[in-house]
Amino acid sequence: MKIAVIVVGSHHNGKSRVINEYLKPQLGLSLRQRIFQRKGKLGCILSQSFEESRSDGKDKIGRHSHFDLLVLAARPDSESPSQLLAIEKLLGKYKFQHHRVVMDGDRTVPSYCKRKAKEILGHLDA
Repeated sequence: MKIAVIVVGSHHNGKSRVINEYLKPQLGLSLRQRIFQRKGKLGCILSQSFEESRSDGKDKIGRHSHFDLLVLAARPDSESPSQLLAIEKLLGKYKFQHHRVVMDGDRTVPSYCKRKAKEILGHLDA
């Protein structure tokens, strides 16, 4: 089963921080690495939100659809611009079961960031 986790939060709400500073070390990755292996599955982290990316989201997901695990970032659908619903639709097209991890707390508190990274890992391991 292919699994994608979308870290959802407003602009400057800590999505990349949780991914880069808290999740990547738990996966044994350095800041610049984005390919990982978890329980025999190959995964990829795309920490830049789709709204900030210059490349087309459809192409980006298509290029990474061969992975078993994906970690992505997006703004909530209530915020403009948002690519969240389009991303979820594309993930479904490529047969990913997807989950949202919502950034709704204080990104400056390490325990909060650790808890969110653990939530992402929980979905990846499901």
